[in-house]
Amino acid sequence: MPQLSPMSWVLVISLVLIFLVFFAVMIWWWGSTEYSIKCDEKKNSMFRTKKNYFVVGVKKV
Repeated sequence: MPQLSPMSWVLVISLVLIFLVFFAVMIWWWGSTEYSIKCDEKKNSMFRTKKNYFVVGVKKV
């Protein structure tokens, strides 16, 4: 283990936790978009068309 001061460990752990929360929110948000896998016959795959593939990060309101 590297020799870090206690405040450095707090900073490192805080950054890791922030990254994990951000990653979890992005996965949740990505999964709740209109372009995720649906039961519809027309939209059952998010990778069916290039349009859906490239705008997967854009949430339709």
